[in-house]
Amino acid sequence: FNVDSNCTLVDCHASTDLALLANELSNGFIFIGRENIARGCVARGHSLNGFDIAGTNALIVDSISNGNGLSGYAVSGSSISLVNNIANFNGEYGIHVDGTSASIVENSVSQ
Repeated sequence: FNVDSNCTLVDCHASTDLALLANELSNGFIFIGRENIARGCVARGHSLNGFDIAGTNALIVDSISNGNGLSGYAVSGSSISLVNNIANFNGEYGIHVDGTSASIVENSVSQ
């Protein structure tokens, strides 16, 4: 899913089989705009990131990201909030923050 600006996603699922995408790069959700919310979403089995958050003023809450090739949640935007999410069995990081400002509250990460 590519998410531009002023969008709210509720109970969305972005799942794939890594074996089928052996030669393709994929992210589950890509947030590129501003003022976006994802609540109760699931990203599973992507070759790159489950949630790639490069926009501004995004809230990801009560979501799950597991079995992705790089990060469960890759944050490179500004004013991003991750609240009460789960990241497990991702290849590199559960949560990787490389942005200017992020709030990480009550998340669970395991490998």
